[in-house]
Amino acid sequence: PAIGSAPAMFSAEPGLLQRSGPYREPGRQEDIWLAIEWAIHLPGASGDMWDRIPLSPDEFRSQEADANTLEGVGAHTAWGATLTGQGPASRVTMGRGSASLTNVLGIQPVLGRWFLPGEEGVGEDPTAAVAVISHDLWANRLGSDPEVLGKTLVLNGSTRTIVGVLPESFRIRHLGRNSLEGDIRGISDVWIPVGGPGQTNNHNLEAIGRLAPGATVENAAVEVGGILSMTTERVRSDTGGGADWRIVSRSVDETLGLESPLVFLLGATAILLLISCANVATLSLGELHGRIPELSTRAALGAGRGRVFRQLLTESLLLGLLGTAVGTVLAVSGTRGLVAVAPPLPRIETIGVNLRVLGFAALLGTLAGVLSGTLPALV
Repeated sequence: PAIGSAPAMFSAEPGLLQRSGPYREPGRQEDIWLAIEWAIHLPGASGDMWDRIPLSPDEFRSQEADANTLEGVGAHTAWGATLTGQGPASRVTMGRGSASLTNVLGIQPVLGRWFLPGEEGVGEDPTAAVAVISHDLWANRLGSDPEVLGKTLVLNGSTRTIVGVLPESFRIRHLGRNSLEGDIRGISDVWIPVGGPGQTNNHNLEAIGRLAPGATVENAAVEVGGILSMTTERVRSDTGGGADWRIVSRSVDETLGLESPLVFLLGATAILLLISCANVATLSLGELHGRIPELSTRAALGAGRGRVFRQLLTESLLLGLLGTAVGTVLAVSGTRGLVAVAPPLPRIETIGVNLRVLGFAALLGTLAGVLSGTLPALV
């Protein structure tokens, strides 16, 4: 069981706790939120996410223009749309992103480009009729067509030209959608620029800032608060209570505050593996103690130490291989079970059995059995 449980738990580490994800320097990426004071301690599946309000387009623009402690500020949001053209009609997740978003995240399309600043809509001005599609949509609906750039598709009745294809690893969870609609994958099928018709000045843009070199989170929070201070009174009237602002690490937001409990579980699993190895050694020594008359008889009949050692080694290796086979089955089924019951965490669909962890657990368990099973023949 330990050989199965350890890989199952540690296989979650690359997908859930790895801070790099698909982004560049994720430790410098901070989410910018307005906060409702009376909602901070509301219970719910999203924990403290209940108290957070995305920025309005005007608030985002002010941060983008005036925040010197932030090297860049990007914004995104998403909702459902109907996609036609290039195949049958279907419902998709449509993301809206600022031209600065990919620079803040540090990603580049695998084909074509992302949006240009001039393609964003401002106020009632329309956005450019362009779109960037996900790798999944490109592969599954468009057959990985290398000539896809310049072709068109129709989103909610509006024809748009495809100008880019995002990397397969690109994930960005729309955290407001997660609470309400279960945006588990973090993949928007189609992206269009922010602004323009249909994009009101309500609080619907989730902003991500990249800390400037030498800037601290504390300094950025002070500056962000100063820029947002002019809007605080309006937020109070909109929410019916006090309002504040906060800057939160993007990786903490994406794991919904579950990072520390997951680390605790990984530590507990490592301890379980060590305890299981100690139990295997104890059982092996106990079993050998009961075989002392047998081994003594073999020695009296002329079996040398080398022959006895080979016999014990063969038995220990056979038991180790059987334990590894059972552990592998448990690791695969356990990993699938953990993914099935896990909350909507980032990159959860990428989790599989980590073969290096499985090999290490199997080696450690087998080594404990072999050493304890053959040691009496060497002394």
